[in-house]
Amino acid sequence: MISIFILLVSSIAIIFLLLKLVKVKQQGRLLQTLRDLLIIMLAIVMTAVIFYIGYLGSGVLASFAACTIGPFLSLNNRLKIFSLWPRFTNWFLSLTCGIEVIIEGK
Repeated sequence: MISIFILLVSSIAIIFLLLKLVKVKQQGRLLQTLRDLLIIMLAIVMTAVIFYIGYLGSGVLASFAACTIGPFLSLNNRLKIFSLWPRFTNWFLSLTCGIEVIIEGK
């Protein structure tokens, strides 16, 4: 159900963008508008790439730490230490992409 909603909203957004591009073309500012859109898309892609590099790198380090020191810790200590990685990734996501994760409940 959510995929149909996302598809519908995306289709409406693409139609809106195409209508705006036709309007801008009539005003003679098509190349400037396309350049601006390209810059915005590149900025979004760059922040996503920076996040994924940090996410994968920290995931490898956290996995290595879990495999090397994890067997020597008690269960409570393991949970305390290894729950820091998801917190780091949520913080790094908000830092790089501006997406803040809010967790409700226990």
